[in-house]
Amino acid sequence: MFEIIIIAVYSAITKIVNCINSPVFDRSFTDTDQAIFYCIGKELMRGKVLYKDIFDHKTPYIYFTNAIASLIDYNHIGLYIIEVLLLFLTLYFTYRFLLLVKTYDDKKICSHISDN
Repeated sequence: MFEIIIIAVYSAITKIVNCINSPVFDRSFTDTDQAIFYCIGKELMRGKVLYKDIFDHKTPYIYFTNAIASLIDYNHIGLYIIEVLLLFLTLYFTYRFLLLVKTYDDKKICSHISDN
């Protein structure tokens, strides 16, 4: 449980320091690609159809993430919350994976490699 708290705090602090959507920085992101993603996400929530009514050459995942962010908050704070959550999940599952790898000794890893 302690590890989860550490990962959550690290995720929040990392995003506060490194993210343009952080509530610490009072700036708009109208001059970045992120503004395009967010505008298209908002248009999706207004009923527009992706690649028919609105178009950009990125994958739909980016737009749907921004659409969900616009449901949380109509400002960039919603996107910040989603980014912190996704960073937390990435770090948590990486931590779990490393714990799993740590339980194997070198002989087991080498035997798995030599079997293939």
